[in-house]
Amino acid sequence: INAEYMGIPQIMIFTKPMEQAHQAVALFLKNTIEMFEENRENDPLKSAPAVQASMFHSPIIPPITIMDYVLRIQKFSKCSESSYIVALVYIDRILQKHCSFYLTKHNIHRLFMTCVLVAIKFYEDKYFNNECYSRIGGVLCSEMNMLEQELLGLLDFDLVVTQEVYQKYESNIQKYFLKYSCLLSPPSSPASTASSQSNLGCEQREHWKRVGKQGNVHLNNPLLTISH
Repeated sequence: INAEYMGIPQIMIFTKPMEQAHQAVALFLKNTIEMFEENRENDPLKSAPAVQASMFHSPIIPPITIMDYVLRIQKFSKCSESSYIVALVYIDRILQKHCSFYLTKHNIHRLFMTCVLVAIKFYEDKYFNNECYSRIGGVLCSEMNMLEQELLGLLDFDLVVTQEVYQKYESNIQKYFLKYSCLLSPPSSPASTASSQSNLGCEQREHWKRVGKQGNVHLNNPLLTISH
């Protein structure tokens, strides 16, 4: 089942998609997870609830960073930039529907790969089979199939992204990328790089002092301020 089969106009969402959306989404996820984990580590009262493992949870943190993982997906999947925005919407919906679900370095790779897979299948005209996507994602095809089914269940098959919702996410992730994309630029010198990263870290840490002790990380709350 895809959007075209259900009579949903694809052109409504995918007109002039944001360039470098995959980099913007990857940067946002990386920073969000790092700030969330830092907040948990620095919480003297340990008030945040324990993170429960899900089917997306890996026993060990994958050796490839989420930034490089997203670049790998972009290189081999050949999907549109819009699919990464839709994948972000799906992650946000899961976090809002399931308060015990948290983003961590252990689950973000499998979760994001599966969200991109579902977004591609639902909204794009051409896509590969799951065996191909499992190779891209570095998991077994049987596991990819189970992860897809698990994701659909977590979403309650709520896959439709309206133009209004899509544009809100795209606009906010674009603003975020413009603000923090300096981290992706080649450093002019080790000293300047350390300084810029320190300034960014201080700014985000101050933000998390204000909102981080709420426990869960919802994409519409801490950084992007997205509302449905």
